[in-house]
Amino acid sequence: MIDRAVVYVTDPGFLVPSLVSALEVQQQVSAIADIIICLTGFPDAEGERVAEIIENLGFSAKLMSDSVASDAVHFNKTHVPISTLARFF
Repeated sequence: MIDRAVVYVTDPGFLVPSLVSALEVQQQVSAIADIIICLTGFPDAEGERVAEIIENLGFSAKLMSDSVASDAVHFNKTHVPISTLARFF
């Protein structure tokens, strides 16, 4: 494991753009940074399957429950999804 990381936080609605971006970043920084994709808002079985696919692409995948994501960003329920706020974090 490298001591630098590029971290994505994504939900089902933003998964494809996140993966496309991560694949582009991987070409540039794979030797100097790990790429971690945190998943939130996925049903358990779907999240596990998506995490497996992500790991097969060479990234680290972390499943985040909505409560963990909201704790990380001091979430105040609004129209903005938790994953959007977590991206700022």
